[in-house]
Amino acid sequence: MDYVRYVLVYDARSEALIDWAGTGGMMVVAFAFLAFLVAGRRGWLAEWPAGRLSRGQLTAACGGGFLFMLILLVATSASRYRDVSSLRARLASGEYERVEGRVENFVPGDRGGHREESWTVVSGGRTYRYRYAHSRDVPGFHASAGPVRAGARVRIADVDGRIARLEVEERPLHISDF
Repeated sequence: MDYVRYVLVYDARSEALIDWAGTGGMMVVAFAFLAFLVAGRRGWLAEWPAGRLSRGQLTAACGGGFLFMLILLVATSASRYRDVSSLRARLASGEYERVEGRVENFVPGDRGGHREESWTVVSGGRTYRYRYAHSRDVPGFHASAGPVRAGARVRIADVDGRIARLEVEERPLHISDF
């Protein structure tokens, strides 16, 4: 029997429930609207083109922008929290398909995440297809140009086509890896 040693490279249980990088950007924009609102109402923007707006117009524009960003922030955070929590719960309760086999039809993505990475694994007589890009923030493994490579043996906890846990066969480093 062929012994294969696997290395855990992803587990949804260790994924952040909230994407602080994405929400951080929305928070900056929201507070920029708030800062403009305060500055405009105190008269600090008199020399700036926005200083020509009436107090009501400035309040509506900046207050509306702030509220919109706040609602967007709450909605996206709640959605991500729900999706990641669901993936974690399914993994913890064993509600997933165990996929084990070699990576075939591998098309690498790029490190920037703009080009999708795709590959298949045949396990138990069924073909499983995976496609993802690092730039799309979805729950589950989605690291383009990561540890998956053509011909590698993998073990996957598959939850509705999403990779909830990924283990890749350990291989010795080769000079061509550098």
